[in-house]
Amino acid sequence: MIKFLGRAEIPGVCLKYFVFGNRRDGYGIRIKNENGETKDQFVSTKLSYTIALGNQLRRCFVFSETLPEILEDLQVEARDSSDFAINK
Repeated sequence: MIKFLGRAEIPGVCLKYFVFGNRRDGYGIRIKNENGETKDQFVSTKLSYTIALGNQLRRCFVFSETLPEILEDLQVEARDSSDFAINK
């Protein structure tokens, strides 16, 4: 399954955002720029979460080059906040 989430345009740049995957393997986000450069990144086994995150990335004009770093930061943040809640 591939679902087009939309595009983000700023002068000289057009980015397209997609969610792809299936229930068995999980879901990921794909960002494609106007030069054809594409970056795919696994996100979650939950489709609704992946779509919501993809839409947030689109609103924030996240580029394909920075997608892995941003998702890594979100994972670390989520882990740190859950550790904090456990240690509280």
